[in-house]
Amino acid sequence: MSDSQIECWDHPAMRHKTRLHTHAIRQSRVARWRQATACMLGLALAACSPASDTSADSLAAQPAKADTVSVMVDSVNYRHDREIKYELYDLSHTGSRPVGGSIVSPLTSGGNKGCCLNLPSQWRPGLKLRVTWGEATKEILRDRFERTLDIPRYEQPSDLYVVFYPSHEVEVVVSVGEPGHPTWAGRIKQTPWQFCVAQHGRKECSAANPDPILQSLKESCPHVPEEPACKSYLDYCKSNPDEGGCP
Repeated sequence: MSDSQIECWDHPAMRHKTRLHTHAIRQSRVARWRQATACMLGLALAACSPASDTSADSLAAQPAKADTVSVMVDSVNYRHDREIKYELYDLSHTGSRPVGGSIVSPLTSGGNKGCCLNLPSQWRPGLKLRVTWGEATKEILRDRFERTLDIPRYEQPSDLYVVFYPSHEVEVVVSVGEPGHPTWAGRIKQTPWQFCVAQHGRKECSAANPDPILQSLKESCPHVPEEPACKSYLDYCKSNPDEGGCP
């Protein structure tokens, strides 16, 4: 390098320009380091964050979506000679996890409501449920049954009823009212008791499902016939000889 070049580099203006250039390089390096650190930190946070759980059970546990309505699940038993134990599965959402189930006594007209099932605000085809159940007489469990059913068309989301009929038949009904009410949507409009009496007579239906109070009096009154309650019981049975729980 010549003396003139050395002198040029040593000039105050050139030294100032060099310092500015060096400072710019340092600033650029710092900016790139900060950007790289931020990227690595972002990746680390993403790796540590819990993954979204999209399993069927997790989705089923979430609140109902805006286009669905949560309704109660209830059951009706038109059998006078069978107790039913069932499970209900929502094939449209939860798959293998039951959304309802109960033990249903003979001639039950509903009222044993359980939570919950999500129904679309507007009915659409393809909504399916599976019902599995067993039938018992005097604690003897009979064969088990299974049906896959379509949810019938409804005008508004209401409680869903699982309805059991003679001959191992079952249906699901979305209904505002219970059996016997004008709004009941089941295929038999009578209550289970009314249906049983019409089909089999009061005596058979009462014998299969005696009133628990009458049954208790039937067992105790032979030992204390002079008790006022027993006298009233015997008078009642004379007027209602077909009543279950009477001698």
